[in-house]
Amino acid sequence: MKRVREKYEAELKELERSERAAVEKQQELRKQQMEMEGELLRLQALLRQKEQEVEEITQVRRKAFSHLQNLKASNSKAYSKS
Repeated sequence: MKRVREKYEAELKELERSERAAVEKQQELRKQQMEMEGELLRLQALLRQKEQEVEEITQVRRKAFSHLQNLKASNSKAYSKS
């Protein structure tokens, strides 16, 4: 009877140790998940900012190209009149 009880107590201690290890692992994974979610939010904000910058640069480029085309057209008319 004593041997059975010792075996039961040893198994119980092992299960408790295993449970603690599993809880610690779960907590560590949760911490990593929260960190990664924070990084994801930061990167999403950075992406939105970069997309806005690209849009602004594209608009400036279009305006500059349009202005250049207008200058070329004006110069063409000026040379053809001379």
